[in-house]
Amino acid sequence: MQVQNQMQKVLLELEVQSEHTSRLESSCRALERSLSQSGHRLQEKEQELEQLTKELRQVNLQQFIQQTGTKVTVLPAQPAGDNGVTSHSLPDLMKPSQQPGSRYVR
Repeated sequence: MQVQNQMQKVLLELEVQSEHTSRLESSCRALERSLSQSGHRLQEKEQELEQLTKELRQVNLQQFIQQTGTKVTVLPAQPAGDNGVTSHSLPDLMKPSQQPGSRYVR
């Protein structure tokens, strides 16, 4: 009798542990799905941020052009000296009053 009672207790404990393991595995799968979805959403948000940053730079350039009345031509990037054209950065081409930090460039 005593051996049978111990066997029943052990079997009951095994069943409880098995159910607990199943719940943990299910929780892990749900967590993995959630993490994967969050990763995809983060990637989408990063792409959106990159696109908005590009658009903001374009708007800022257009605003700069309107405020200064400067005609700016954007050429494809080439190493200096390829065609006799010297490349300058935008601050090199601006008047001192138009340098970054001036109240006109914001």
